[in-house]
Amino acid sequence: MRDIFENKKSPFYHFGYLFPLSKIPKNDFQIYLQKRFKTISKEYTEISNNILKFSNEHPYHTQQLAFSVWEELIREENDNPVEIAIEKIVRYHDVDFERLWNMLNRTDMKMLIGMATSEFLPLSDQFSQNYNISSSSTAYSSILRLLKEGFINKSKGGYEIDDPFFRKWIIQKRNTM
Repeated sequence: MRDIFENKKSPFYHFGYLFPLSKIPKNDFQIYLQKRFKTISKEYTEISNNILKFSNEHPYHTQQLAFSVWEELIREENDNPVEIAIEKIVRYHDVDFERLWNMLNRTDMKMLIGMATSEFLPLSDQFSQNYNISSSSTAYSSILRLLKEGFINKSKGGYEIDDPFFRKWIIQKRNTM
């Protein structure tokens, strides 16, 4: 989206002002979710916390997960509606995620696997050794590609996979290989 307004070859170059939006503050999001889930579940606080923890307070992914959790709770009260909803969303997007995955080169795949399964920073020596990435320049080039393609975002602690459902899919696929 940013490219539409920042690419000099785009007809929308400098068409308006870019206004980057930050995440909705966790406390505000939590109050909003709790208020809604309170009407259908006694576990509304835990459900809200689990949704925000998984979605990392990303507005779109939070809404997607909250909607699916709501659907689960309407159908029947179960032990872990958040986990069930996550699994359903991941299964629903399996073909899309597979298509995205197959468009990546090997280095980018290794980088995403490492980011999904490791606590090491993607540009650290431990990360490169554990995920067989040849050099820090190769890792950095991969980071730049993944940022440009929207697979990852820069965060306070470094980099993170943008879509928590895609991250979960990577973990699941990695465990079945």
